[in-house]
Amino acid sequence: MNSEEFYMQIGGSYEEILKRIPLPDKIIKFVNMFLKDTNYGELVKTLEADDTEGAFKAAHNLKGVSANLAFSELTRAASDITEALRSGNLEEAKKIMPGVKEKYELIEKLAKEIE
Repeated sequence: MNSEEFYMQIGGSYEEILKRIPLPDKIIKFVNMFLKDTNYGELVKTLEADDTEGAFKAAHNLKGVSANLAFSELTRAASDITEALRSGNLEEAKKIMPGVKEKYELIEKLAKEIE
């Protein structure tokens, strides 16, 4: 799978990432760096611990990283959970989390197939 196919399958914006990173090899490099980012794991951990402030910080960071990489669907999901946490609504955030998890895990899975 090439990087354009990857973006299509994850619901990302290939056109947007090409504006930021015009070389497909570099896009792949940044996608691989994303997999090493700890914000998703931190979000899971802090939500489980009912740590609204920590979860907000992790969700906000995840939103920023995914937006920079034009992972549109993950960005929307991370934005939704960020806003729930911004207002202190931990229960709403926990309801949104399965959507974040689904989008993140799809990226994680398909990123391993990029050539």
